Amino acid sequence: MSEPCDLSAVEARRLIGEKRLSPLELVDSCIGRIERVNPTPAGFCGVVGYRPSPGLVAAPENKVAWVPFNVDGPMARNVADVGLLLSAIAGRDPADPLSREVEGGRFADPVPADLSGLKVAVSEDLGFAPVDNSIRALLRERVAFFADRFGSCDAADPDLSGANEIFEVLRAVGLMAKHLERVEQTPEKVGPNVTANVKQGLSFSAADVARAQREHTALYRRFLRFMERYDLLICPAAAVPPFGQDRLYAEEINGERLRSYFHWIGITYGITLTTHPAIILPCGLDPTGTPFGIQVVGRAGEDERLLRIAAALEAVLAESPECRRPLPDLEKLSARTPEPEPVA
Repeated sequence: MSEPCDLSAVEARRLIGEKRLSPLELVDSCIGRIERVNPTPAGFCGVVGYRPSPGLVAAPENKVAWVPFNVDGPMARNVADVGLLLSAIAGRDPADPLSREVEGGRFADPVPADLSGLKVAVSEDLGFAPVDNSIRALLRERVAFFADRFGSCDAADPDLSGANEIFEVLRAVGLMAKHLERVEQTPEKVGPNVTANVKQGLSFSAADVARAQREHTALYRRFLRFMERYDLLICPAAAVPPFGQDRLYAEEINGERLRSYFHWIGITYGITLTTHPAIILPCGLDPTGTPFGIQVVGRAGEDERLLRIAAALEAVLAESPECRRPLPDLEKLSARTPEPEPVA
């Protein structure tokens, strides 16, 4: 996971919360892309991140083009910038069989929607994902600030049963398709996590893959029915507070050992499996002084509507010192960032 500046991860994120600029304001312009399944970096770094519907942004270099997990999307300072970036990258490429023709300009400068009639579900853990108790409590606290802006706001978990097993199989098989030759021919150039996933993929039978595909379809249709009752689903952007670069992943949550190195991002891959669009909105700081974000999920294929809703919700969050987007202290960043080595 790349960080916004050359500091320890926790130091950098704590600084983001103390002043009035985001990491993306350290440069004149910047495009970040949420790749594959994990919007966690946006949540950890206090910026807006967008995971579009599959096919909205073409991925012509994707080696496993028929799998809807591998989507690209923009990260930026705010919803308006995300919409502008999305308008530039949305569209079809013949090399991506899932991509489609789209008028990208409709995503630019999203007009804030009226929130007052929306039905919203709030879930602390999507019914299955491990989530730190401090994150659960903070989500309840932040939702209490804006819940009355909606027509209704209910605690409700979607039925994503089997998500861990489905994702484990389909992810491993996908990584095997992408990296098997590298693992076999140049294993010294492949990281331990990818190597372990490729070996895991080799261990699954055709029946395992078929079962995962069938269960994935059933999960998608259950979620589709769930979203018929709601306009939005809101959940945490990450299961734990941000941690330093010395840790590759969260090994345990609430004192319980996790089943794998990626189990801690269940709160995001649960949504990935649904293929519904989702946006990460900064929502102040957590008790450790680092950025906290919420994941806002829209209905299937309703990307433009989700951006408009997000623009309105972002404005509501900006009304509260506790909920607005955290911004860094550039003076402290400059003081702590090492001077570059002279080029010989």
